[in-house]
Amino acid sequence: MNPDQTAPADINDPTAVAGVMLREAWYYAAPAHAVGRRKTIHKTLLGEPVLIGRDSHGHVFALRDTCPHRGTLLSRGHFDGAEVECPYHGWRFATDGRCTAIPSQTPDQRPQPNDIRTQSYRAQEAQGNIWIYIGEAQTPGPVPDVPVIGDQFGLHISMVFDCNIDLAVSVLITWLASRAGSPGTKADVVAESFKPFAPAVKTRASETHFFVESDGMPDHRLMVGTRAWQQQVPIPQRYVGTNAWQFPLTPVVAENPLSAKDHFFRGAIAIAANGVPIFNPIKNDGRTDTFLAGELDEYGGHSGQADDYHYHIAPLHL
Repeated sequence: MNPDQTAPADINDPTAVAGVMLREAWYYAAPAHAVGRRKTIHKTLLGEPVLIGRDSHGHVFALRDTCPHRGTLLSRGHFDGAEVECPYHGWRFATDGRCTAIPSQTPDQRPQPNDIRTQSYRAQEAQGNIWIYIGEAQTPGPVPDVPVIGDQFGLHISMVFDCNIDLAVSVLITWLASRAGSPGTKADVVAESFKPFAPAVKTRASETHFFVESDGMPDHRLMVGTRAWQQQVPIPQRYVGTNAWQFPLTPVVAENPLSAKDHFFRGAIAIAANGVPIFNPIKNDGRTDTFLAGELDEYGGHSGQADDYHYHIAPLHL
């Protein structure tokens, strides 16, 4: 090996993980609202199966999502708010990883509950998010503070994509940190996303709402690549003045949130940074997936007959 080359990481080094993921650090695990009381979810962090739960008192916890007995996922079992029960042989574990019951064992058999423990992780809820500490440190530092957003997110958007580093959180924190030290309001921060598309897209704000004005026409080619009947002609729209897109600067979570899987099939549910509305992936009949039906063009949009152009899937090309 050339002495100038960097040697590969030692797989036995506890600070090294496949790819460029590092131990001894807090990792973003899930939005707080994803884990209700007496509920658990499964996540894979740094290649490790992790059970994240919230007990009956509202406290979050995390365990290795593997029963020490036969390796079954504990998250597939029952959780009563205090103990997780393995779905295979009924072994039960407290939220700190202690085994509390082995139903099949008699008092003179081994192992006994006191002999068994599943790994636990430090879990902390902050700013509407759940963080998990991956490492052995007895006194880890505080969870990363996400600037600008305050005590919790007013709006949460999720996206799933393949990545071998914690890129999404790294970029988000870096960007927000860069904005935190600069003068401006929450509206200024939101407006940054639309600036690359000015002057075709204009923004303004009141004390309570943010407004986006455009003609709804993107700068990419339209209606190329559709395979179904949806081959219409889009025309510019007047999303200006009182007809501008608007949303609150401080959204409030609904008491009874509704899922876009079963609702919101008519009209826009979001606005893209280029001023084009985004509709539900399911069309207004509540059944048809527009992408699978071949109704979308190469950029994930289409229009009605001499009507507005809109996306039906996330415009990742932006």
